[in-house]
Amino acid sequence: MSCRIVIIYPYFTPAKKAGGIVSSLSNLVNNLDNYTFYIYTSCYDLNGIQLSININQWVDFSQNVKTYYSDAHDTVPIKTILKDINPDKVYINGIYGNKFFLKPLVALRNNKNQVIIAPRGMLHEGALKVKALKKKIYLTAIKVSGFLKSMCWHATDEQEVNDIQKHFRNSKVVLAQDTTPLKPNFAPLNHNKQKGQLKLVFLSLMTEKKNLLFLLQLLQNNPELQITLDVIGPIKDHAYWNTCKVLIDKDDRICYKGQVAPSEVVNAMVPYDYFIVPTLGENFGHVIFEALTAGKPVIISHFTPWTNLINQQAGFNLNLNEDEWLSTLQKIIDIDNTKYQVMANGAQSYLKNYLKSYTPQKDYKPLFG
Repeated sequence: MSCRIVIIYPYFTPAKKAGGIVSSLSNLVNNLDNYTFYIYTSCYDLNGIQLSININQWVDFSQNVKTYYSDAHDTVPIKTILKDINPDKVYINGIYGNKFFLKPLVALRNNKNQVIIAPRGMLHEGALKVKALKKKIYLTAIKVSGFLKSMCWHATDEQEVNDIQKHFRNSKVVLAQDTTPLKPNFAPLNHNKQKGQLKLVFLSLMTEKKNLLFLLQLLQNNPELQITLDVIGPIKDHAYWNTCKVLIDKDDRICYKGQVAPSEVVNAMVPYDYFIVPTLGENFGHVIFEALTAGKPVIISHFTPWTNLINQQAGFNLNLNEDEWLSTLQKIIDIDNTKYQVMANGAQSYLKNYLKSYTPQKDYKPLFG
């Protein structure tokens, strides 16, 4: 009998607005068909709308995956769920929340050797700057409680290993890179760039961590730039979005295009020259993976695992300094199509090289057994 793994996170497929962690978990269970997974999640999408699924019961998701979509009135406690399954491991994603973080930890307080916590970039320095005081108080309380002592942590890159050990010293940390589609559908490279113009796309969740406001202010301060920017993605932080929208409405070069289904992200990027997100921190960045799949060179900060882009002619890693971003944008406005095609090919080649070392069943064996 295969190992039984319970995965806990507030959102799962068919949720379409909750970002990259949903993609990570979907890829995880698709990649690791040598395990039996039980996914305990909510029946809501990020905007609070209930999904069209059966609730408060186990349903078959695939051959090796069952899913429990719990609603706000569900009377079955997580302790009962876990007792009935008797899992080998419980894989908790994220470090916030009551129903999908604290309550499972309480239920497992006498079985800490079963627990794996995946912070999913939430301990990254950039992520902790958003609502910094509230997060500092919360993390301090968690540390003082000793609640997480002796539990295993999952990091998806070396930076996350350091982030975990910085906040939870002497913790056991297992490094296994984030899961991706085993065979991504690379888009045809038939997009042509016009010299003297630049078509950018920002496609992501609308949250402070994605740092859209930085980009909007840069464009506002430089009205002469021959740039168009389309903004795509679901709105998570409405207060932050309202601040951004004021600048979007003032600039004819910028347009909010709403959102697209996760399955349509790659196709949505095809009409653009470059993908751009000045993020404050990503532990993986699935949308960056999808941009590279689409053959879009990416313009991002240093706070992601996607590094050394310029040497691979796949894009740019930039410091969060307006002058540096402005200088880069001015240069690539004047790139002609011949030079652009080198970078488009470089984007897909960069991703293909990454996938050569992608061995999820081997990587996750130390984590799940």
